[in-house]
Amino acid sequence: MNIRISYVFLSFLVLNSTHLLGQDTLNPSHQITLPAFGNLAIDQMENLYLVSGPEIIKLDKKGNILNRYSDNILGDITSIDITNPLQILVFYSNQSRIVFLDNTLSVQKQGISALQISDGYITQACNSNNGGFWVYNAATLELQKRDKTSGLNSSSNNLSLVVGEQIKPTLLIEKNNIIQVLTDSSLYLFDNKVNYIKKYPLKGARFLTYSNNILMTSQKNEISFLNTKTYETKKYIIPSKANDFSYYSTHNFIYHLNDKNLEMYPITN
Repeated sequence: MNIRISYVFLSFLVLNSTHLLGQDTLNPSHQITLPAFGNLAIDQMENLYLVSGPEIIKLDKKGNILNRYSDNILGDITSIDITNPLQILVFYSNQSRIVFLDNTLSVQKQGISALQISDGYITQACNSNNGGFWVYNAATLELQKRDKTSGLNSSSNNLSLVVGEQIKPTLLIEKNNIIQVLTDSSLYLFDNKVNYIKKYPLKGARFLTYSNNILMTSQKNEISFLNTKTYETKKYIIPSKANDFSYYSTHNFIYHLNDKNLEMYPITN
């Protein structure tokens, strides 16, 4: 199962008007070995969240294990959202269930910790800035905002009708009151009233993150930062010979994951 994780950052767009600011080769500052295979999320404090099947392992940037969470009854985790490290959203698509964790990966005791969403086929979920959460209802093709009692606060129209094409979301993120809806080929932006803002085609690149008008993507061993206001692009080369790897990013580092080996590359200005 491919696990989609909500990160912290930006991505890449190719336009004839794009101005290239340069291309640098980055050098790793250090490397750690992870305790298991899996996918990563990294918060703003550079803590690592390793998702491996039904388990989340939280580590510090040196690789020391801080906390663990798992629920074998709910099965494998579909996605996590750590944009608010004090309210980590864990989504199980096969169960249409959401669990909220605190910063120690303990199930939150206040409110409802596990939500059974029974009025639709939910395929994606993420945190909302107001303490609620967003889901994509694949039965109605709607983006829906809910509170922790699973009550419906607001809803879009059919997203495919809104954007004028068929879309199948693979990731949801809300950041700075902008809802990011990712598909295999494009990033779509909506405001917190679910008004459509813009589409950014990925042109074959892999989305990493979007923040403060900067879109970040990877393609092979190249990382691209696009300023979506000025269309200036900064590119970095990761000197890796591995054929099967993943990239993650924060404002300070690019992370290169190959099997259990994680390399950290400081981002130069």
